[in-house]
Amino acid sequence: MRPFAITLDENNLFFPATPIDYSLELRDESGAVVYTDYIPGGSTQIILPSWLEGEYDIRFVASTYYFIGYILL
Repeated sequence: MRPFAITLDENNLFFPATPIDYSLELRDESGAVVYTDYIPGGSTQIILPSWLEGEYDIRFVASTYYFIGYILL
């Protein structure tokens, strides 16, 4: 599987067109989910709420696998 590269501009996430549906999760330092959203297949961006600030684990979750990284908002 190829890496899933995302870029961040303000509170906009940009990524390659997703071939399948994903759930986006942001988790705080304790592992608690603080934000989640649905990303339909074919999407290339998502706008995160402006109230999100700080460092988070970011996960794009599909039915059988997920991509994980870190993000500073």
